Amino acid sequence: MDTLAGVGKLAPVLRPAVTGGDDIDCADLLMAEPEQSARYRDLFDDAPFAYFTAAPSGIITGANRKAATLLGRTPTELLGSLVLDHYADGPHGRSRAELLLERFREGEPIEDEELVTCRADGGTVWVRLSVIAATDEAGRIVESRSIVVDITDLRTSVRPERWRRVTAPQR
Repeated sequence: MDTLAGVGKLAPVLRPAVTGGDDIDCADLLMAEPEQSARYRDLFDDAPFAYFTAAPSGIITGANRKAATLLGRTPTELLGSLVLDHYADGPHGRSRAELLLERFREGEPIEDEELVTCRADGGTVWVRLSVIAATDEAGRIVESRSIVVDITDLRTSVRPERWRRVTAPQR
């Protein structure tokens, strides 16, 4: 199984970056020599975007450094927590995230959805979320793989008055 199959249009771009241009199954990287495996792990850990993996139940099973920084936590603090607990209250936060989680569980990919997350210090961060499913041989979803991009600067510079209204605490 090609582990990049779920990224659609990005697969031809990502495969050479991940495999060095070799036409190999990316899952082979996980079984590669320790040096290659370490390089692959470094690519995940030090990526410029936040990456999360989660069980279908919504429990976070993996997060890179950028994900932890984005939410003001350590990767260890994120492991075992519920995905939904990291979204701000309101229609663009937890409420929207609950709907997206249900869509994901029904097998629908999530692409470029904008949501408001909540940092450990109480601050909010606008993010763009994309999620693909990892499935077993029977086609059952066994894991979500998410990329999260901080778009706070974009949202606040384009429509700051609307952004303040959307992220204000709900009463």
